[in-house]
Amino acid sequence: MQAGAISPAHVVDGDVVVRNVSRSNGVFALAAGDRDLVVKGPALLDPDAEARLACERRFYALAAGDPDLVRAAPIPALVAEPDDVLVLERVRPGETLEDRARERGVLPGDAALLGSALGAWRRVSGRLAALELAGRLPWVLEALGPAPPDAVVRSVGAARLAAVLRREPVLADGLAGLRAGWRRDAIVHGDVRWDNALVDEDERSGRERVVLVDWEFLGVGDAGWDVAGALADVIALAAAPEPAAPGPNGYRPAPAGELVRLSRQVAEPVEAFRSAYRAAAPTELAEADLEAGVRLLPARVLQIAFLHAAWGLEEGLGSALQLAGVAGAMLGETGGRAQAGARSA
Repeated sequence: MQAGAISPAHVVDGDVVVRNVSRSNGVFALAAGDRDLVVKGPALLDPDAEARLACERRFYALAAGDPDLVRAAPIPALVAEPDDVLVLERVRPGETLEDRARERGVLPGDAALLGSALGAWRRVSGRLAALELAGRLPWVLEALGPAPPDAVVRSVGAARLAAVLRREPVLADGLAGLRAGWRRDAIVHGDVRWDNALVDEDERSGRERVVLVDWEFLGVGDAGWDVAGALADVIALAAAPEPAAPGPNGYRPAPAGELVRLSRQVAEPVEAFRSAYRAAAPTELAEADLEAGVRLLPARVLQIAFLHAAWGLEEGLGSALQLAGVAGAMLGETGGRAQAGARSA
């Protein structure tokens, strides 16, 4: 009521419907009369959730004061920010790209929608410099280190996966190398996933675009991380890895032939994404962002593996180990090329 979204009459008439639309129980779809909204509060049982929501509130408030940015950036419109929640206009039809992919497969057209959205964000994100955001390092880059992040420690499934993968030098050393090469050259969404990309249809033109949600990991970081998030989901959604015989610890890098199969299977949506990103992002930045995205891709695939282990998705640890095997094979190939280059030099 404080936001003006619900009136006493709506409540008296029973004309209010609230539906949980998030795994974290922090996001709700609200229908009141003829108005559809999204209400977001801090996730339950997450000690960092309130701080992240506070950052997101600052982001939406600043963006709302810049009409040009709101028109250009792939973000939903802010309705109000009462107390400790956000009230946003609900995107229509509101299905996520992940919903679409699970229903009809990963299509190049959907990948292009996300590429255009991320490219548009890259073009306008510098206008949010007034937020004075802190640098943000993805937690997965420290997941196998001596001081694992809370995202690993607090989850039984993620902790089990980390205990297995910590014994694999290719993974631990690979993540250390990615940490060392991390750039801090852009304001990044920080959690680009096909599940955080909502399809929005323009009522007048009928054309579709993607709107990005869940900006709570907004920060200064490597623009390639947002690109890697988009590409990693192409792998996880379009080309689930073939089961490999596990090693003694339950982990086995994907065979070389598996990486070849994966690259062929995802070639069309990946190229559609890349082309759309090049067209929408600043020309002088696009290629460096795409190259950084490929470099960071194994870490993003490994982060999806940790989420599968934590959430129990698709048989949990088994699915997580398969994806970790893909990430390990990618990191192994990268290390092999680097060593070959050093020898030839």
